[in-house]
Amino acid sequence: RLITDSDKFGFRDAFIIEADNKYLGCGDFKTLLRKITDLKVEAAQYANPLSGLPGNVPIQKKLNKLLKSKRSFMLMYIDVDNFKAFNDNYSFEEGDQIIGLIASIMNKVIPEEQLIHGESFLGHIGGDDFVLMSTRCKKHKEWAKAILADFEYEVARFYNEDDRKKGGIEAHDRNGELCFYPLMSLSIGVLLVEPNLFAHRQQLSSYATKAKKGAKALGGNHYFVLHPTDVKNYQ
Repeated sequence: RLITDSDKFGFRDAFIIEADNKYLGCGDFKTLLRKITDLKVEAAQYANPLSGLPGNVPIQKKLNKLLKSKRSFMLMYIDVDNFKAFNDNYSFEEGDQIIGLIASIMNKVIPEEQLIHGESFLGHIGGDDFVLMSTRCKKHKEWAKAILADFEYEVARFYNEDDRKKGGIEAHDRNGELCFYPLMSLSIGVLLVEPNLFAHRQQLSSYATKAKKGAKALGGNHYFVLHPTDVKNYQ
């Protein structure tokens, strides 16, 4: 944006690239535009159509990259509680709006510059499951609380007045029995990862699922944190 919005550069000009006040080299517009196009095509190819967030292929690539970097990072596994009951009793269109709402909240909470520079990453695993990865490990409490608070505030408007007053909906479960399902909430499992904690991606995914189950056990609108010491105790 800095380059394309500037009127000081011509198409044939070069620009200097630096990081941390160190000279890295020069770039040219033709290469830059080609790279931007490639990134947009790749993003469109693997993006989830409902949320606009990267799907499973970019998620796995990012996870592998973080593991190979030997850096500490966090992974948030975000799941919607009582989503199926809402989807079945309202409409799939309104269910899709919930997916869009979660994506917009995540994009609102996580600073855009972190997403641009790759410090943080948002992904949509599928259905009502989302993931957030970031090297800003110390932000996990702040971000989890902000996502939960925003969703709790916004979700009520998707229910009709009667269901809002009751605090949920009555619907049949898989056995055909009538059950009460509270208003949708989020469960966020937070896994804090340090270098060499996990041997491979599948092992990490297993512990992220444990963290999510820990959050669900608290009853919705909660987050649950697995620290490296917790992981070592499980092992």
